[in-house]
Amino acid sequence: MKTLKRLLPLAALLFTAAVGLSDALTALQNRFDGGAVFRADLEHRYVDAFTGDTTLTFGRIWMARDGYKVETSDQTLVVRNGISRVFNKYQKKLIISSYSPEEDDFAPSRFFTPDRSGYTATDSKVGNETRIRLVFSDPYDLLKNATVTVGSNGMPLRVDAEDQAGNLMRSAFTYGRFLSDTTGVFRLSVPSGTEVIDLREN
Repeated sequence: MKTLKRLLPLAALLFTAAVGLSDALTALQNRFDGGAVFRADLEHRYVDAFTGDTTLTFGRIWMARDGYKVETSDQTLVVRNGISRVFNKYQKKLIISSYSPEEDDFAPSRFFTPDRSGYTATDSKVGNETRIRLVFSDPYDLLKNATVTVGSNGMPLRVDAEDQAGNLMRSAFTYGRFLSDTTGVFRLSVPSGTEVIDLREN
C-alpha cells in the first residue's frame, strides 16, 4: 500500500486550488469539476534522497473530482465516498478503512478543499507542452515543489515533484483520455475467499 500512496500526492495536484496565474491548471480542474474521469497507463518513479534507490511502479490510474482508482500488478486502491479500499491480489486480502483527508498526508482529497491555497502556480510554454510550476509556501506541507505538464490538447502528461525530504517523484501518463462512459469505473470486485479486514469504527 505504501507504493500506491506515493502516487496520490502527484495525481492530486491536478485538482488543487492554487494561488497564482495558471490558465492550464484552471482549465484542467474545470473538466474534472464537470464530472470527467481521466484514465491512463501509469509509470511512477520514486528516487529516495537518502539511499539513492529508485523504485518503479507500473499500472493504470483513474482520476475523478471525488475519487481515485490505482491498479498495479499486485494491488488495487479505490478511494471514494469517504472510504478507502485496498485489495492485495496475491494475499487475497481486502482492507477497508475510513477516509480522512485531514489525517492522511497522502490523501488526494486533502487537496480538494476550497480553502487549499498553500502554493502558487504559474504557466510556461515549452514547444507544444504547457508546464505548470507549483511552489509550496508551507514548510510542513508534503511537497516542496512540483511541475504538472499538459499537452496541447489539455491532457495531463506527467507530474514531477520533490518532497520536503528531497525525495523525487515522477508520474508519467500515457494513452490518457477522458472517459465518456464512467459506469462502474470505481467498482472494486474481489474473488471469493478474499479475507476482508474492516478497520472502520462501528
